[in-house]
Amino acid sequence: MFDLKEFGSVVTEKVGMARLKVSKFSPEIFLGLGLATMAGAVISGIMAARNHDDIIASHNERLEEAKAEVVVTENEEGKTVETERSEKEIAKNVRKVYFDTGVKFVRNYALTGALMGVSAFFFCEMHNIQNGRIAGISGAYTGLQEYIKRYEENNIKLNGKESHNMCKYGFKEVEVEEEDPDTGEVVKEKKKVPLNAEEFIQQKDWQTKFHDQFAEFSRQTSAKYEGRASFDLMALENAEKHIQNLVASRGWAVVNEARIELGLEPTKEGMVEGWVKHCGPDVSFGYKDSVNNRFLACFDNEPVLLEFNIHGNVYDLLTMKERKERAMTFIQGGNA
Repeated sequence: MFDLKEFGSVVTEKVGMARLKVSKFSPEIFLGLGLATMAGAVISGIMAARNHDDIIASHNERLEEAKAEVVVTENEEGKTVETERSEKEIAKNVRKVYFDTGVKFVRNYALTGALMGVSAFFFCEMHNIQNGRIAGISGAYTGLQEYIKRYEENNIKLNGKESHNMCKYGFKEVEVEEEDPDTGEVVKEKKKVPLNAEEFIQQKDWQTKFHDQFAEFSRQTSAKYEGRASFDLMALENAEKHIQNLVASRGWAVVNEARIELGLEPTKEGMVEGWVKHCGPDVSFGYKDSVNNRFLACFDNEPVLLEFNIHGNVYDLLTMKERKERAMTFIQGGNA
């Protein structure tokens, strides 16, 4: 037996899934519709242009007739009659000619204008949808950064810095010899220790996993790397100080400015991610972290793992900051 209720439920589900798919691809759909209507506008514009010269020729002809001071007509008897026009009548006829020509032009280009308007509407809708999605992604990204920051702080408090570094950079097992305090016997035990910078960098997918916050400062990645720990440490300190001063004076800095300062290749993410004044901790490149202990102990030719403590998307943070400042100004103005 046919169940109408079940059929309706299935139809509703199918329609809902179809709407979801349409919503997912709505920017592409609006882009296609915008391009199609734009093409229609171009074609209709070409066709309208063919009538343009005819309208102008007709206008000039009718304008000459409207400006004529004497009109020659034939009466019922077939005799020629000359009628003089007043200036007022001539002006009225001229206005009528211009009005008629304007109407003809509007009609001629109406379809082109309508298609252009519809095309602009589709492009605007596509832009608005993409803007909304980008804002949502930026908000989620900022929220994820806050979550990770809080997680790291709590992990350090609960498990200690060494445990946190092993979670962050990975770890390895090493065999160590320890003396038993009770028996004095030397016992070999396996102990987990965090990876150093060179071991971490050797992982093939570390750059993919850790996005743009991490970077390698070494002879392979930077022309400014000397291989002498004391010189390289000074270069890192100067670069970090330069970005700190930029944020303090200008109000913001992006990761690519730090990368260029260190002789590293700029990245796509580095164009927008960075630091904004009063939106997070002081600028840090993370070169003093324990993963770089060999470098900090002045071993030469050691690669340095950098971790830029970025605040987030600079443009979004500046926008949020401006909104907060305007809100505070409004509140203070209302309380005054």
